[in-house]
Amino acid sequence: MLGGDLQFKQLRQLAAVSEKKSIRAPAKRLAIPQPALSRSIRNLEEALGLAVVERGPRR
Repeated sequence: MLGGDLQFKQLRQLAAVSEKKSIRAPAKRLAIPQPALSRSIRNLEEALGLAVVERGPRR
């Protein structure tokens, strides 16, 4: 199980990604590198046991 602070941070990041439907803009807004944001979302998905972001081809 994830710690409360970490989980809240990941949920905040997920909300930003969901709002913009991308990783680049939220990463910039949250002031974290794109790979770190993507990894955080993947970690959240693994902890939940389900996909929370629909991934498509890179543009």
